[in-house]
Amino acid sequence: MPSLPLPDGRYPTMQNPFIRLLARLSVGRKLLLIYLLDLTAVIFISGILIHEKYIAIDFARKEIAGNLYIGSVRDGLIDIARAGNGQLDVIPGLRRFEAALRDAQSEHGTGMNSADVSMKARTAVAALVHSSGRWQPDVDDALGASLELVTRIGNQSNLILDPDLDSYYTMSLLILRYPALIQAGNRIGERLHDSAMQRLAQNEARTRYLILEGQLDATVQGLQSDLNEAVTANPPLRTTLEPSKLRLFAAIDAYRSAARSQVDAPVDDARSLAQVEVAQRALLDTIQVSWQATAVELDALLKKRVHELYKRMWLHLGTALFLLCGLLCMVYFVARQIAEPLRNLSRVMDTVRRTGDHTLRARWNSHDEIGRLVRGFNGMLEQLDHEREAQKERAASTRAFEAQHALVEATPFPMVVTAIPDHQVLHANQPAARWLNGAEIDPWATGLDSSVRARFFQQLSDRGAVDEFEVRWKGSAEPAWAVLSARRLQFQGRDAVLTAFAPINHLKLLEQRLELWAKVFEGSSEAILIIDADHCVLTVNPAFFRSTGYDGADVLGKQPDFLVAGLPGDGSIEALTQVTNRRGSWQGETRIRKRNGDEYPAWLMVSVVREKQGDVSYFICTSIDISDRKKSEARIEFLAHHDVLTELPNRALCTERLRIALRHARRIGHRVAVLFIDLDRFKNINDSLGHHVGDGLLRSVASRLLRSVRPTDTVSRLGGDEFIVILNGVESREEVSHTVDQLMIPWIREPHDVGGSAIHVTCSVGIAMFPENGGDIDELLQHADVAMYDALRAGIETFGIRPGQLELEITESTLMDNIESDLPKLVAIRALGVRLSIDDFGTGYSSLNYLSRFPLDRLKIDQSFVHDMLDDPTNLAITRAIVGLGHTLGLRVVAEGVETQQEVDVLRTAGCDELQGFFFASPLRASQLATWMNEQAPA
Repeated sequence: MPSLPLPDGRYPTMQNPFIRLLARLSVGRKLLLIYLLDLTAVIFISGILIHEKYIAIDFARKEIAGNLYIGSVRDGLIDIARAGNGQLDVIPGLRRFEAALRDAQSEHGTGMNSADVSMKARTAVAALVHSSGRWQPDVDDALGASLELVTRIGNQSNLILDPDLDSYYTMSLLILRYPALIQAGNRIGERLHDSAMQRLAQNEARTRYLILEGQLDATVQGLQSDLNEAVTANPPLRTTLEPSKLRLFAAIDAYRSAARSQVDAPVDDARSLAQVEVAQRALLDTIQVSWQATAVELDALLKKRVHELYKRMWLHLGTALFLLCGLLCMVYFVARQIAEPLRNLSRVMDTVRRTGDHTLRARWNSHDEIGRLVRGFNGMLEQLDHEREAQKERAASTRAFEAQHALVEATPFPMVVTAIPDHQVLHANQPAARWLNGAEIDPWATGLDSSVRARFFQQLSDRGAVDEFEVRWKGSAEPAWAVLSARRLQFQGRDAVLTAFAPINHLKLLEQRLELWAKVFEGSSEAILIIDADHCVLTVNPAFFRSTGYDGADVLGKQPDFLVAGLPGDGSIEALTQVTNRRGSWQGETRIRKRNGDEYPAWLMVSVVREKQGDVSYFICTSIDISDRKKSEARIEFLAHHDVLTELPNRALCTERLRIALRHARRIGHRVAVLFIDLDRFKNINDSLGHHVGDGLLRSVASRLLRSVRPTDTVSRLGGDEFIVILNGVESREEVSHTVDQLMIPWIREPHDVGGSAIHVTCSVGIAMFPENGGDIDELLQHADVAMYDALRAGIETFGIRPGQLELEITESTLMDNIESDLPKLVAIRALGVRLSIDDFGTGYSSLNYLSRFPLDRLKIDQSFVHDMLDDPTNLAITRAIVGLGHTLGLRVVAEGVETQQEVDVLRTAGCDELQGFFFASPLRASQLATWMNEQAPA
């Protein structure tokens, strides 16, 4: 947009001193200034390009210096490796290497930060020379320090950063591959000379060697890759590097072959070790030749690059001079084409200014910007009179605008005038500034959502006015609610809209608070009811209906008589409201009656709401169902005095009940019996069947003990498999013995169904009588404990089944799980006279060697072979083979699962000793066995 002139006739830009200085210059001088600026730009850019080339030249020169420095290290590095190979004639060369490092640091080390690393390398070489090359750690230190120096030079001399592919891979060979190859070969030679490795077993020595050979192969692969990439990037290198490459890989293969032969050879094979040394020396000679050839090629590449960079620099300089000459000619020609028509135009303008003659015209025929300027100037003269009339009309519009402006500014509430249709802000009074927040173009786009904006302007278009349009205005610093009213009008001669803003934030805030309270009231999980000052229920939330079962007709308008207990004072609702009115709030535990008559505990919180005058408006009551908490408290109280597993009284509760029983017995002269019960061999059940079976057995025993005593007696568990029974008001010891012998022990000995298994267990019972065996708790418990252990020993001594009558069956898989540890145990069991049989034979993976060592008596064929042997010849052959195997081992063979006469005939023909299965009988109880045996006996 063109700028308007200031009152003095000047344009704002003319106030700039630099602009005023340029305005004084002629067009020719301005063009000369442009030429000088262009000349400066060309010189500056040319300087940048030349400087860039100079930096690249300096970069390459530093690489050349690094290459020369590495060349000084190369031969010494080879000599160090030769010393590690046992070549003692390299000592003079190492002394020269030490001096060469000092000279190379002095000549090429400037700017490479290599002084410390060079000193470290010279120190390590000096130590190696001092030991005459015979101490391998000195070789490793010198080799490592030299390799570190090569790495530092490569990093600091820009070699490692080389940007050109034609020299990058050649550099990689110098800095990375050849040093790594020397180090890998040295490690293999050092390991093969290591006496500790020669004492290792051959397999272990070969494994360690293969690890080193793998490192050598990785280095060779990297070397091969870099050589290929270097030749690809610079094909002429193939001619110079290919011969040394072939010799190098041949030497590597020879060294690898000699090293493998030495590893596979017998210990102290001096001949194979000598071959390794010869191959390593040849490899080092080849590496030295290849490294030197590569260094020569890299030096040639870098010098060629410097030469090319100089050529490019001079080419850029010549190009810049040519462009400067061409620019001078072009500027001179253009200057003539611009200056002449502008001088003509300037003369006409001066004449019009002095004479006021608007009939004059400038003459120039061209179709460029100057021609358009001349035609525009001539047209401007023609329109000058029309402009004078337009100025008068604008003056009248300005007066009307000022009147409208004063009216809007005088209004105390926010008012905004925006143009139609682009919605530009034409005017806004001071109160409206906060609502616009600096917006000058279409404040409606940021202030209203698109849908709201569309409805607002649609209503304005349909009616020409908008009244009380509620919106959420987002154009201010913070969103606010407002009611908009708008009218269409003419403002400064433009179609516009006058909009008034009426803030309603406070009304919206009250509305939101009411909505929030309603949501909290309806969505609360606690029951809420509101009571008026007359103690009647005004309203309740859904949670109250859910927790009590009442509906609205049951409670609304009525007093809350469902609060049945726990209220303050006399327990009435009046007392509750009096306390709440006095304190401002009240809370406590109460009980609430449901519609069905049930009651539940609840925590009731009551607060009072007052009007401005201080009178009570209503009471807000919130109740929380604490039934679960009460149950948890009761459970905690129960677990504090009872055993968790059996839910019997624990030691503390047992002691308390025994104390009460003794006090009562002393008072009325009764007797009290204390029984100490311990389950026999419970640990074996727990260890063999698992703790879950042991826990089930304890629960079953506890249940049977409770059934064997009276409700007034106490059965408690001390822990583990120990129980205490307190019998109150007994007449004599005989009565107690009868209870133990006829009820407790028989019931405990009955099979216990635990997890689908029948568990048999016995117990030992110790009895102590009050007052005969003690007058206090400790004496009675001690006497009962001693009596129980006496009973336990007596039971063990009288337990009698002859070992020869026992036979233990062990499955084949169990027998083979842990042979070495189980075999002595089975031998010991067999030495007692107990017979052993192997069950389910044929289903596992028995070793015949171990099978012959076990002290077995019987071998049982698994029933899967018996069932399938009639239909499957393979199973029949296996069955016959098992029978033969058992007889060969001196065992009796038993066939399981026999169900048909045909199976009986086949097994008897095969020589099976015993048959077992449903063909003969179903499983029998012990009481039925004698009858069955009598029936089977011959008459």
